[in-house]
Amino acid sequence: MPIALIESLDREGRGVAHVEGKAVFVDSAVPGELVEYSAYRKKPAWEAARIVRIERESAARISPRCVFFGTCGGCSMQHIEDARR
Repeated sequence: MPIALIESLDREGRGVAHVEGKAVFVDSAVPGELVEYSAYRKKPAWEAARIVRIERESAARISPRCVFFGTCGGCSMQHIEDARR
């Protein structure tokens, strides 16, 4: 499985990394994290992926306040500290 350093967030709250010249958008990843990921959608210039394992967790990662986080899709950044968004 490939590993990527998350550089920033996109407008939908996905972590953004660049691997071999391709943008990789990783669901629920936080800037500063080193993650092992699995792509579920591949295009010539980008990939969409899920975290398989977090190798190095960001200091900005927090526990989401809502018990429905990750299932309802209403708020995509509850797992990131407010000051870091």
